[in-house]
Amino acid sequence: MNSCELVTFVSSIACALFQCCNKEDLPVMAAIFTQLGDSLATMLAHEEACGDKESELTGSIPPQASEDSSDIALGQD
Repeated sequence: MNSCELVTFVSSIACALFQCCNKEDLPVMAAIFTQLGDSLATMLAHEEACGDKESELTGSIPPQASEDSSDIALGQD
């Protein structure tokens, strides 16, 4: 799907929701979708900017290491 097709698709969804949904519910739905988009953008920007720095600061173990270390911790080789 190219950019123009994507914009047309999203606009079509907006028109369908506008025609089908209760007009009192639309502002809440709009706010939910806005928050969803903003939250995803924030998470992606944070991940891009910080990368693995957060795990270093919090002392958390990366997923691959946690699986290996749990086997070692439990004595399961």
